[in-house]
Amino acid sequence: CVIFYGLDTMVVPMTNNNNNNYKIKKGVTRLLKECQEVDTAAILLSERLHVEDLKIILANARNEDDGDDADVGALMNYVNCGALHLRSSLDQIPSNKNQMLEQGEDDNNSEDEEEFNSYQFYSQGKIGISPNPASVIDSLNSVTIQPRGFGGSSGFGTQKQDPKRSPIPKHTVVFISGLSDDTNDKNKENDGNTATISRNRCSACRLAGMRVVYIEDLGLGSCTAEDLSDAIVETLGDEKTDWDIVTLDGISTPGSYWLNPPNPRDDDGNRVNVEEVVELFRKERETTVKDANKKGGNDNDYGAIEEEDVMDEEEMARILNDLDAL
Repeated sequence: CVIFYGLDTMVVPMTNNNNNNYKIKKGVTRLLKECQEVDTAAILLSERLHVEDLKIILANARNEDDGDDADVGALMNYVNCGALHLRSSLDQIPSNKNQMLEQGEDDNNSEDEEEFNSYQFYSQGKIGISPNPASVIDSLNSVTIQPRGFGGSSGFGTQKQDPKRSPIPKHTVVFISGLSDDTNDKNKENDGNTATISRNRCSACRLAGMRVVYIEDLGLGSCTAEDLSDAIVETLGDEKTDWDIVTLDGISTPGSYWLNPPNPRDDDGNRVNVEEVVELFRKERETTVKDANKKGGNDNDYGAIEEEDVMDEEEMARILNDLDAL
């Protein structure tokens, strides 16, 4: 699976953006076409835009140099055919069972399918954003793939296909853009943390056990997460103008950038238990929100959480009455 983490990994506002037009970044459509040809899932995950907002932007995105004859809406073609999946931390992550039904697949209630549909989602919403790996893992588990049978070359037989399942984190590559850190970009996605946005996203993907490719859109040497990235590139590349381009084969395992699949790691390279990490983030962020609400502050970037443990006036009066009786 390939994940584009943040809208700015796919499109950016055009130079004269009076009409809120966006241009498609180099290499994006080529990479999506490669994914479609080999049935590799592709996901666009946003932390600050709803899925409906993403659809509007992608429907109007074009190649800047194509003029009035640009192929407007090329990215939405991949969405409509099921090659590109749109996900947002602001929306409920669709279950993989619903996705199968949307694609017109029969629900035969087989044991394999029932087991596959029983995936549990963290469903943490805003508190699941980076560096918490919950959102990126949920987006991965919401997608279904059909693994191909092994073999079939040089006269050898082909192994039976595996049951449908979600992509595996260690075979997932995530693209993260340095444009997320550009404070001059009014359309940037901001997660409200002290570390740079791109670094937080790299950290979340490492914690989830995924490979990270950092795109230095702001220029050579602008990467803020060099120690957390598995590969750093200036662009995905255009096969017509660039010598070195990022291809699906190149980012495969093994491939041009790495040989072995990764393990879930923290920023220091230590192996971690993903479940424990997600639970730690949940407790910490829920506590932060509750403390802010008790002080009368506004909801922070992690969203409002219902304070079930806060006593109302009637309960407080009852307790005071009991104390008076003593």
